[in-house]
Amino acid sequence: MSQLFVNLNTPARLPGILTVQQPEGPYYGRVIHAESNHYTPPQSRRSPPFVHNHYHIVLVTAGRGFFEIEGKNWSATPGEVFFTSPRQSHQFLNSGRDTTRYAEVTFEFVHPGSGSTIKMLGLDFAGLLSAWTNRLCEPVLSRRLPKALARVLAGKIEALVNRGRASPQPDDLELGALLAEILTVVFRNVFRKEAAAPDKIDQVRDVIRTRYREELHLTTLAKDAGLSPSHLSRRFKARFGRSPISYQLELRLQSACELLRTRGESLAEIAAAVGFEDVFYFSRLFRRRLGEAPGSFRKASQSKGRF
Repeated sequence: MSQLFVNLNTPARLPGILTVQQPEGPYYGRVIHAESNHYTPPQSRRSPPFVHNHYHIVLVTAGRGFFEIEGKNWSATPGEVFFTSPRQSHQFLNSGRDTTRYAEVTFEFVHPGSGSTIKMLGLDFAGLLSAWTNRLCEPVLSRRLPKALARVLAGKIEALVNRGRASPQPDDLELGALLAEILTVVFRNVFRKEAAAPDKIDQVRDVIRTRYREELHLTTLAKDAGLSPSHLSRRFKARFGRSPISYQLELRLQSACELLRTRGESLAEIAAAVGFEDVFYFSRLFRRRLGEAPGSFRKASQSKGRF
């Protein structure tokens, strides 16, 4: 695992590279930390999400799991990239056999203010990039990147980590320039308005995320997307590593895990709440996918303090 942690007492002043102009004056960007091969194992208990004043870019490079932003769960598979803004709660939610590896860069924009006062930029990610580039950006929390683009982004994060580790006191200018390259990649390929429109496969994924509790059929999803069922299934699996219906089942089980941790309803009621009419099928699927029965999962949650 390669990591870089940078603690800067003063902001990096990089006019023209990492400067965002606001009415009160310029905000300067600085790297807080970066890591290129971090490992997140299954969680034995649910921890509070992270909430702070930093920006995050998190690129999943291997494994599978879930990532939560502001209470909304996203499937975390290779090529998926997440963007969090100051004060947005976020965390990985891995359970059962889920493990995840990812590359990440954390940064902030600060305004020196007067005296010892330092102000933190609180714009959301799209607002930050709009202010930096003077271009219109779409709000994005997650996006699936093509393999080639994911490799480019992972390589730039790795370069940032390696450059920072090469010196006990990394040069602010070099780190800022590398961070600017990373932000340029995500701006051009994700946030820029003309780049942000989801394609048909992303639209199908969004439908499943919104309606996973309902009875969805591959033929209907394909028809709505203007694709044949076989074409949709093939493209969806190539992008997300599983079929549309398997993806739906994972979302149901993830929701069931949350209800088992936090609610006291019967297994039949929880199964129905996430879209399963047959509690016995729900129990078999839960055991097969997560390695333990729903009742055992609930007891372990209570005994280990997962609540």
